Amino acid sequence: MNNKYVTLITVLGIAVFFYSNIAVSRVEFPKPLFREQPESGFFIGEDMKLCECGCGQEIIFKPRHKYTGTPRFIMGHCFRDKHHTKEANELNRQAHLGKKHSEETKKKISKRNMGRIASEKAKETIKKQRTGKTWEEIYGIEKAKKTREKLSKSLTGRPAPKTAFKKGNITWNTGLHPECYQGKNNPFYGKQHTNETIQKISGENNVNWQGGISFEPYSLNWTNILRNQVRYRDNYKCQLCGVLGIKCKRKLCVHHIDYNKKNCKEDNLISLCSNCHSKTNNNRKYWIKYFNEM
Repeated sequence: MNNKYVTLITVLGIAVFFYSNIAVSRVEFPKPLFREQPESGFFIGEDMKLCECGCGQEIIFKPRHKYTGTPRFIMGHCFRDKHHTKEANELNRQAHLGKKHSEETKKKISKRNMGRIASEKAKETIKKQRTGKTWEEIYGIEKAKKTREKLSKSLTGRPAPKTAFKKGNITWNTGLHPECYQGKNNPFYGKQHTNETIQKISGENNVNWQGGISFEPYSLNWTNILRNQVRYRDNYKCQLCGVLGIKCKRKLCVHHIDYNKKNCKEDNLISLCSNCHSKTNNNRKYWIKYFNEM
């Protein structure tokens, strides 16, 4: 009899065990609100949510969102492609007048901005705002002095680049006439500028652009007879370097001292070689004063 009871109890226990497993498997437990994201280490919900700014990025859910609610935007995306009004900017400017950031805040801002590259639009706006202005006009007198001091301290002790010219050194073309380093003797002989470089240094992009004065016509008195008279008066010699016109490959140029093409008086004309004539294109005020005092 004891054996019968034992077998009956074991059969009932096995039946109860299988029945409990089947019942548990049919029960639907609530889905977890968060699941692990191994790449970022945060938790993400079952239903992904995208940022409402339209960037297409997924919002990373964090444990605190269970209590605060899921955000609508990724941090920093709520004001994307939006700008404050002029009145709001003016109120913000007046509210911050006279206030300065603490050293801790400055360090935080510098760390946050390290490695960031400004967009092309930002570079263009900064360039337009700063072109033709000195540091005093941009930063103020006090900040301009500080920035100059910082630059001088940072550059002191640094070795000069190979291309830099040091004081006291003699250039490779000192004592040589321009004809000696023209043609094959010129380091740029056989080379040409690319189309992009030509566009950058021509027309309005050039530093020496004077508003298209070179395209203006000369006066009727500007003739070969007048130019030869000026060369004869100057003994066919360049009035800057003293080279004779016979030694030059080209004829001596006749230069307008006041840079006015219509003023063709002999007092306003002077003979120069092609190399010296190219020098007069820069620093025109200096050359006007120089030739008038000769």
